[in-house]
Amino acid sequence: MNVIEHLISIQTRLERIERLLNKEQEDDTYMSITEASNYTRLSASTIRRAITLGDLITVSGGGKIGGGGGKLIFKKSALTEWLEK
Repeated sequence: MNVIEHLISIQTRLERIERLLNKEQEDDTYMSITEASNYTRLSASTIRRAITLGDLITVSGGGKIGGGGGKLIFKKSALTEWLEK
């Protein structure tokens, strides 16, 4: 492997690491029920049903609907993980 090929290999690895870091930061964003619905392309009622069943946990409200009266907040990574189940 010559010097140019070696540098290209290093650059490729660095770009892959950068993409992974950006994805990790993106997954740490927080979403409202409307944003979660748009992200998952599921209705808000479907998302609320998943919370009630305990399949999806929210950041606020202890993961339960009713009683808390607070706004439902979701971590994007939790939504992605739930969708992949």
